This record gives sequence, structure tokens and C-alpha cells, in this order.
Amino acid sequence: MVQLAGDLAAGTAASPLVRTRFRTYGNSVVANHTCVPWEICTTNTAGITITLPVKANCVFGDKVAVMVWGQGTTITVATGAGDTGCYFPGSSAIATSWNQVGIVYVEYTCDGNGNWFTDRYPFGAAPGQLVDFRQKYGPSTGAYSANFTTSQNPLPDGSGGNMQLTYTPPVNVYWDCKVSCGQLIKQDAAYGSAYLGLYLNPVDANGQAYAWDVRTQHNSVNVIENRFVERTFALVAGTAYTLNAYLSVGAGTWALWLQQDYWFMQTKAIAR
Repeated sequence: MVQLAGDLAAGTAASPLVRTRFRTYGNSVVANHTCVPWEICTTNTAGITITLPVKANCVFGDKVAVMVWGQGTTITVATGAGDTGCYFPGSSAIATSWNQVGIVYVEYTCDGNGNWFTDRYPFGAAPGQLVDFRQKYGPSTGAYSANFTTSQNPLPDGSGGNMQLTYTPPVNVYWDCKVSCGQLIKQDAAYGSAYLGLYLNPVDANGQAYAWDVRTQHNSVNVIENRFVERTFALVAGTAYTLNAYLSVGAGTWALWLQQDYWFMQTKAIAR
């Protein structure tokens, strides 16, 4: 546990809380950094708790700012004894733990009633702000999948796992989702249809869960076709979502070329 202390002792009307920075080592951003007296430095990247100072003498407008450098570090923000908690302005208490990669700046302001509040990412984000980006792709050396005659949900990723992404948004977001299959192969000499799709579980805020791209193929006419599917879902903060690449087979025998330039998923979360 790391506790902000020292110059972050409880503020007074005459001497309000000061700004500080908090660093975690583990990446090139802070390599060889020398911790100055007004910083708290640690090499504990497994999980860190930052306890905001007790606001016994806090007055409205007192602030404390935390700047975090992390590399897959779980950062938890706690309040001092007797403090009510952290929240968005005009809302109830919020979750105060997130997994940090890169740099995040969070500012907390005293409301004069025993609360810290924030409107900053990762707990709050302005509409249109990029909150998260994820991707998954096939192996660098491609190979054909097994033949499919029935629907596959999820499809294989080509590396022993599934073409699947999971995400729990810290705020309400639009989740822009894409899946690309550069080569979908019809193996038999008969016409049949196959749908490449996205499947979201649970459904989004609008009750939506699917998106499809369908083609009809024949192995002596159009043996190879590509599929590309894109849809934006409205996700709810704090809900754990799973996104699958889905093949729905109408008829026939099918296979995929599993290689990273042809076979990939990408998602981008935008605050809404």
C-alpha cells in the first residue's frame, strides 16, 4: 500500500491541500527517474493503493492531483478515515480501481462535505474521448482452419484460443467493433451461404448484440471471398462484455485462412 502523506496532510483554509504526483516504475517513461521529495515512488507494479489524505479540515475547492505512470498496474484510490468517498459531481459513489497502462492524470476536489469528487478519466471522461483500444489477430505464419459444416461461436484465433475480446468499460461508451476475414473458403462443389458476424454478450444498452456479412459461394465459381463486419454498440459502465467473431453456416463446408494480415478484430471505446 502507498499512502499520500507528508505535504498531503489534511489541508486547512489557510493552507489547502497541494498537488502532487505519483509514479510507478516498470516502463521507459520513468526509467532511471530520481524520486524528488514531493513525489512518492514505488516499484510495486502488482497492485497499488493510493489513500487520499483525511479531509478533516478540508474546505470547498481544496484539490489533490495524482499523476500515474503504470504498466499493467492495478491502481486503487481510497479515502481517508471519516471521508465519505469519491464520486462524480451530482452522482453517487463510484468504483475507484482501474488497471493502468501508460499515463493517467486524476484530480480530486473537496466538496466541503466529506467527499472527494472527480470528473476526470478513468472514472469520468468527456463525450468523444478515447477511453480504450484493443485488438486481436491471427498468427504471423498463416494456416487453414479445420473445415466447418456447422456454426462456430466463437471462431478460433489460429493460435490455440478464440477470436474474442472482453471489456468492462469504466464509463458509458460507444464500442466501435470490427472483424476482418480476408479469406473464407468454400470447400465443396455446391452453392451455400455463410455469415461472418460479431456477437456481443450481454446485449448493449439498446438491446443489440449482432452484426453480419453474408455471401453465397461455390468452390468452382467463387471459392474464396472476404468478409468484413463493423458495428458500434452502446456499452454500460461497469458491465463485463464479451465480443466473439461468429461464423453462421447456412450450408456446405467452409474454412478460414488464419493469418494476422487477414484475420483480426479491433475495438475502440469512445465516451458517450
